[in-house]
Amino acid sequence: RNMNVKKINNVVVVNRYLDFVDGSVEWQDVGNYYAPVVSMFSINDNLYRVVFSSGDAGGFARILKIFPDPDLSFTSNVIIGPEGSGDNAYIYANPYSKTAFIKGSIPYTGGEFTIKGALFNPPLSFAKYLTDYLRNNGISVLGYNVVSDEALTENSKIVGVFYSPSLSEILKVMNKKSFNFYGESLLRYSLIKEGIIGRDENLIEIANFLKGNSINRFRIVDGSGLSRKNFFSSSGFVKLLINAANKNYFEAFYDSLAGMEEKSFQIKGASEFRVKTGSMSYVRSYCGYLKKGKKTYVFSFIFNNYLENPENLKKSVEDYLSDL
Repeated sequence: RNMNVKKINNVVVVNRYLDFVDGSVEWQDVGNYYAPVVSMFSINDNLYRVVFSSGDAGGFARILKIFPDPDLSFTSNVIIGPEGSGDNAYIYANPYSKTAFIKGSIPYTGGEFTIKGALFNPPLSFAKYLTDYLRNNGISVLGYNVVSDEALTENSKIVGVFYSPSLSEILKVMNKKSFNFYGESLLRYSLIKEGIIGRDENLIEIANFLKGNSINRFRIVDGSGLSRKNFFSSSGFVKLLINAANKNYFEAFYDSLAGMEEKSFQIKGASEFRVKTGSMSYVRSYCGYLKKGKKTYVFSFIFNNYLENPENLKKSVEDYLSDL
């Protein structure tokens, strides 16, 4: 509008998918926000929101709105549980389908309750959103589309540039909140200064880095740890944490880890504590640093295929570290 633009022939989003879901993530996870599709063009953390009406407990929840448009047809079988029962609703969908099924339960709130899903075509959702926004604000737009590559013409003019936060700020969100989308995205860009982008190429780079740190027994297939095809040892994590402590980026890395209060840990005698936790069904892990007096401990605990209550596992970690 400031440039006196009144008509746009085509809204074009340039994008290339970095990879599709390859079957290594559990079906229950694929359609949900914590298992995002990673694309070169990303918007809104590549997620959408489904807003339910959370009325009487025991009844079915009604979908009020979905935004931004994920271009999916929804069937919902979500029931309303007791107040405080938590978000137990899962979206079952995949990038190659136009339908999604939501099942499980949400807590009674007497109002609204929101869950999040993974956008399977983020650039298309954004193109549609931007087109609708422009039209609603008096600018005519004839159409929109997504292209894999398109060179700028000689007459192109930049009207705005937006930069991401710094890597250290991105790491804080990724590590403190276990934000898988950032992990999957960063995996694909570790070689970006050499002009190399993609999962497979960067997995080779990470493998070389690990072997250079005397870690030779591992398998890594993704950037978030959602795949059960990943294999990594506690001793490997300890080596990595010790190695990081001697690097010039250590302060930023250390600050990206969650503290004792952030993860509700109780460890006797601790003067400082930083931890990265990880979990999925029947897997729990805790890695980090503990300071007691003049000593700094590096720790890694990984529990696989347990039958205990997860809170008991956490308590056993707290007790062990308290006794050091």
